[in-house]
Amino acid sequence: MDDVLKIPKLIAHRGASYDFPENTICAFDEALKTSVDGIEFDVQLTHDQVPVIFHDYTVHRIGGGRHPISNFDLSQIQAMDAGIWFGNTFHGKKIPTLGEVLSRYAGKTELFIEVKDHEKFSEHKRRTILIQKVIEGVRQFNLEHNSFILCFSLDVLRIVHSIAPNLRCILNLSRLPRLTFQVKNDYSFLSGVCIRMTTLKPSFVELFHQNNQKVFTYTCNTPQIVEQAIQCNVDAIISDKPSWLIHYIQKLKGFH
Repeated sequence: MDDVLKIPKLIAHRGASYDFPENTICAFDEALKTSVDGIEFDVQLTHDQVPVIFHDYTVHRIGGGRHPISNFDLSQIQAMDAGIWFGNTFHGKKIPTLGEVLSRYAGKTELFIEVKDHEKFSEHKRRTILIQKVIEGVRQFNLEHNSFILCFSLDVLRIVHSIAPNLRCILNLSRLPRLTFQVKNDYSFLSGVCIRMTTLKPSFVELFHQNNQKVFTYTCNTPQIVEQAIQCNVDAIISDKPSWLIHYIQKLKGFH
């Protein structure tokens, strides 16, 4: 590494999700006990059109069977136990709503809001409602400059941008795209991309930086992966282990 160590933003993936049940208030609170720069979380829509913080397509992991979360109203979702699957210590933890999370953390940290788009299952109308509710929440809490909207669907981000062009959109990628063409055309409206660290290359980061776009990477939970991310000059590192990440970065800084 260079003598001067450039430290990217350090982001807690679904909160402190290595030690706490992901996407819960306790996981977010634990992450913010450290000096992380932000928290990342997933949002999708209940049957009665309330945006809630949950990653999986089905509620199987929280005891609701192999049924999509969109089959359940908010009252049914919040009657489920979002913590017991992780351990008895977390029995009784609830799935928070987007409003609860924005209200609790607005102004305290940057928020990385991933809009879940289960593509083959999505209804266009419900997708649009979710997007609109996310945008409304961001605007309500004046988070336009303190949040990012992430999604694996470029179409979703295009809709976000068409409604709220001042919001910062980040495309999630699991593999490298066709670089030059897509960066200059399909990706021109984006604030950047977030790509799986195992597929990331320095040349990819450099290309986006040349276009004044950011590159985030996930999920960085080991020393080797973190150091590779820093060497690639990424703008943010996303990790399940924020406390460990902070301490490891401090250790690296001590060598420079």
